[in-house]
Amino acid sequence: MEAQRYPDDFDGIIAGAPAFNWTGFMAEFIQNIQLNFPDTTNLGKPFITPGNLKLLESSILGACDETDGVADGLLEDPRACAFDLAAIPVCTDEQGGPDCFTDPQRSAIQQIYAPVENVNGFIYSGQPFGGESHDRGVGNLDSRHRGKAVRSTRDPKPPMGIWDRVLQIHRIR
Repeated sequence: MEAQRYPDDFDGIIAGAPAFNWTGFMAEFIQNIQLNFPDTTNLGKPFITPGNLKLLESSILGACDETDGVADGLLEDPRACAFDLAAIPVCTDEQGGPDCFTDPQRSAIQQIYAPVENVNGFIYSGQPFGGESHDRGVGNLDSRHRGKAVRSTRDPKPPMGIWDRVLQIHRIR
């Protein structure tokens, strides 16, 4: 924490177990939870539904699955995915459904993928693409299963939860 807040206090740092920016990570987590569960009296009903997340994931995989040269349902490196969120189908009646996003849902998902910022600037990177529809993905931000890659919906037990995926991506930056 000292090194993050006052880096000029040090000529160098030898770290056997470097710290993680938990403050920024939790700021992102809180923002994402507020966006996906705007009704605090009904935390059992996400704003972005499981059907929306399946559509989002299939759209992202359709655009980015082959960035590593192989069509295998995996995003080898989510940072290489240049998916345009404007490509998500829009609901014409604003009623919502599993095959489209309402304008408020599109706005929420764009904020989830965008970096977290405040009036002073950057706080933390946005959510990486991949694993959107998994029970351990963006939908509930839970992590109990570990692994090395983000799988598509073809794998009923994804190898990596959202916590692990975000930590791993930020470790290699």
